[in-house]
Amino acid sequence: MEQVVVTGAHCLPRLPEPCSARFTEEVTYQRILGGLLDREPIVSAECLFVDPIADIAVIGKPDYELFGEEAQRYQELMSQATNL
Repeated sequence: MEQVVVTGAHCLPRLPEPCSARFTEEVTYQRILGGLLDREPIVSAECLFVDPIADIAVIGKPDYELFGEEAQRYQELMSQATNL
């Protein structure tokens, strides 16, 4: 099961353009996530869903073929997360 992060839509640097077909590069945010002890975000993530009215966004692992190194960092960060 792929782990995702649920956050406020206002936390995204910009909202994705409203259209039915987008390129992965357009919805992948560089350095948007980080661990609790990181001074700045260091992990990239892809926006999977956003509702600006409800102020909710779901972000997940970037596409491995396009963003291999970033996808690996995302997996490492998620492996440090504790399942409740």
